[in-house]
Amino acid sequence: IPSFTVELWDAGKRVATHNVIVGNSTKICNARTREWELMNATHLLHSRMTYIVFNPYWNVPPRIEVDEYGKKMAENPKWLEESDFEYYTPKGGGRVLRQKPGPNNALGKVKLIFPNRYNIYLHDTPKQSMFSYTVRAFSHGCMRVQDAMGFAKSVLIVDGQWDEDKVERYFVEKGEHAVDLLQPIDVFIEYHTVTVDDEGKPYFLADVYRIIKNMLHP
Repeated sequence: IPSFTVELWDAGKRVATHNVIVGNSTKICNARTREWELMNATHLLHSRMTYIVFNPYWNVPPRIEVDEYGKKMAENPKWLEESDFEYYTPKGGGRVLRQKPGPNNALGKVKLIFPNRYNIYLHDTPKQSMFSYTVRAFSHGCMRVQDAMGFAKSVLIVDGQWDEDKVERYFVEKGEHAVDLLQPIDVFIEYHTVTVDDEGKPYFLADVYRIIKNMLHP
């Protein structure tokens, strides 16, 4: 997380490195515990990437629906259709707000899924200008990838099933298209404020979530 990068490794070799945007460092006070909590931080975890979705829908998390879109829908009855959003009913029932695939979709052209209890994943973004910042902690928790299509291509090459013509057709046809990985890939989200490059040069990185600071000075 402090390096704001994602790396793809195969057989002990790094085959791809891409810049990412991680969850922001906004804090709220938990009314029950009376302690400060990072509400949008990207969680540390180990999971396995099992599939990739091209031309995805974006299922809006309930908190974002209420905080960011509720007022817009109340003020403008036509906001849904004008903004390429819609409500749909999943198989398990209920009602979910989602954004349709397209150039303005918050997930861009692709998302890479590694199932986890926090529902975070890697994805593209139409807001490429944010990658110009050195400290890139702007998201609600998921990780936005610079040149996400290039990263997805690297993953599928490693998996032995990249097909450029097939992927291009995904964006001509309507709706999203999932590609299951033949061999799931281990995903580690880690937090290191000191790293060493291939030549042995150390790098000291921003303690963006103040994790190290709080360990030293609770």
